[in-house]
Amino acid sequence: MKRKAFTLVELLVALTVLLVVIIATARIFGTTSKVAAIGEASADLQATATAMEKVIRGDIERIARDGVLGLQCVAVRNDVNRSGPLGAATAPLLDPTRPADEFIRCDQLVFFGRGHEESGVYLGGRSQEQKYALSLYKGGTLKVAPEFTSYEFMVRLGHATQFPSLLVDTNNPTLQPDADFLGTAGTGMPPVPWMWSATPTLSAAYFDGAANLNKYMTSQPEAREWTLARQVVMLADDGNPMPGTTPTAKNATWFHSLQASNMKANSATGIVQYNNQAAGSDPPSPQIEADLTIAQDMLWPNRALTASRVDTAATTIAEFRALAVYGATSSNLSKDFYFDQTGRLPWTKDEGTDPTAATLKLGYARDRIANALFGAPLGPINPANPMGRTFGLWGYPRAEKVAPSMDRTDSMVALPLLAGNCSSIQIDWTWSDGTAHFETPDGTPQVAMLPATPTATPVRNANVIDVPLSGLTTQSWPQQPFMPPSPPNATGAISVTGGATVGNVPRSIPWFGLPDSMFPIQQRRGVTMLAGPSVSDIDTPLSAPSYATAIRALKPSVASDPTKSAPFTPAAGDIETVAIASPPIDCARIERLCPTSPVGVLRPLGSATQVYSYQAIFGPNGDKPFREARYPGGVERVMRTDYTPWPTALRFTITLHDPKLAFSQGRVFQFVVELPKADKP
Repeated sequence: MKRKAFTLVELLVALTVLLVVIIATARIFGTTSKVAAIGEASADLQATATAMEKVIRGDIERIARDGVLGLQCVAVRNDVNRSGPLGAATAPLLDPTRPADEFIRCDQLVFFGRGHEESGVYLGGRSQEQKYALSLYKGGTLKVAPEFTSYEFMVRLGHATQFPSLLVDTNNPTLQPDADFLGTAGTGMPPVPWMWSATPTLSAAYFDGAANLNKYMTSQPEAREWTLARQVVMLADDGNPMPGTTPTAKNATWFHSLQASNMKANSATGIVQYNNQAAGSDPPSPQIEADLTIAQDMLWPNRALTASRVDTAATTIAEFRALAVYGATSSNLSKDFYFDQTGRLPWTKDEGTDPTAATLKLGYARDRIANALFGAPLGPINPANPMGRTFGLWGYPRAEKVAPSMDRTDSMVALPLLAGNCSSIQIDWTWSDGTAHFETPDGTPQVAMLPATPTATPVRNANVIDVPLSGLTTQSWPQQPFMPPSPPNATGAISVTGGATVGNVPRSIPWFGLPDSMFPIQQRRGVTMLAGPSVSDIDTPLSAPSYATAIRALKPSVASDPTKSAPFTPAAGDIETVAIASPPIDCARIERLCPTSPVGVLRPLGSATQVYSYQAIFGPNGDKPFREARYPGGVERVMRTDYTPWPTALRFTITLHDPKLAFSQGRVFQFVVELPKADKP
């Protein structure tokens, strides 16, 4: 019987057709899967950005004007870890999807607010005797665990560090190690999000115990996996005395207990700690309360807070203001302040006076605020100690995506998490037209006297007495607005210097922060400085109070010119004047710009310095530009040297990534938040 079957050629053709169909179907499914993944990632990022913006707006709406506002802009080059004593040519880029010469932004914002906040500490395990007893209707009692709340708080927004491997030490199972510093004791570098090292060089300190001599790997994940933190610190005091055998010693980093044996401490003794010391340690030597005055370089962010082990600090807004502005001290930098200083410290060194006697060295109010919020420079600033160039880099908190363990104190390190994958956050600030403009009832500019002329150079002309408080303006103005005449020259003639030819065309006020001249074209966002558009301005700081400062920004044609490589010092033809800051505004009181070397990178100013730091500090006096000095027969208005008008708005530019990195370069979200208005005097 003859049988029929497929031939070999027919089988091959059928298999080929089947293979083509499978490949086509796989491609369709693959494309559909990618589209679905991108859509899911886009929806996830949009939801994250929306929630994040809502939280930030809610915090800023509750900002306390009698507190302080500190902004720190930090730009780190993508290849920052490929040079310096702790770097290597083989070190990875911070973000592998970006060019090596691009900068990663790691800005921070710190402010105080008022409103209901409660601690995130777990309370479920508190024993019965440590609960409140409530009387019930018709007899009986009920014991409840109270929530820890406060009406004052401090908010820190910005990037955070991650150390998920810092678990409970197996040799000391009751202790939790925290990141202390990188390098050796003599060159200590603060924990920062861009840390990298090929060897274990990270020193740790126990949160609640003795020193930890172990070394750990310091490397942080790549920038697309960095965490964005919103650290809320309640300003409250549990009422317990400071632990220790010497109650009068300046023990600045011990913690209040919660009177519960099964709970770790949840209250740092203050926002600020004395000196750069490990968590849980004593100051270098016991110092008696009445004899101790804290210099500005001895003020640092409390290590218990940057370690995120606690979310409560026993410092009120008024006490922090007294510490920073008046130099008042306390036995634990928090409660029971000795308000022994009766006069306000000079705001900046440009006022030309030593704030105290040589034996006190309290420093200047602006620097005290900056150091308390972001950390003081460690060591002298010179090539022999490159690690000393750590301007304000001690304030990055820890925020883990997942708690390292089930331990209660380990659960605290995940509380500050705001976004899980954030490679960049840029925060700029601006004023509206007319900021600091004060008028009399008849509509003319308010007039005030200048403070006493300092002896430091440059000497201001003592003949200039009445200064119109015209503030910030973008309208047409004369060539020399409110500028003092210079001293007579050799021929006896008096010339006028410092003015800027502007013309009659109003200009818009730009955003302030790290200026565009530092960055590649694709990273320029129309940002300048009050004092000028270039990093070179740090070599020629303004004297205070300045009579008028021309605010200049890069011309749009220059900002988009590919031949203008960054960083560069703009020529006269590259910039244009966009506004004038006249009294009572003084740019030197607010800004500070400096290159820094947090991993030992030290390059000449103006070259490819790999880390830049910019600070804008706004003090408690943001609305009172003058004081009234009474004299026989009348009252005279005298300009205050601590007047720092607060920003009108803040601009947040944040790059977010989805957990699966479906968008390799992430998505950029930008929003503007207006600050609540303050009443004029």
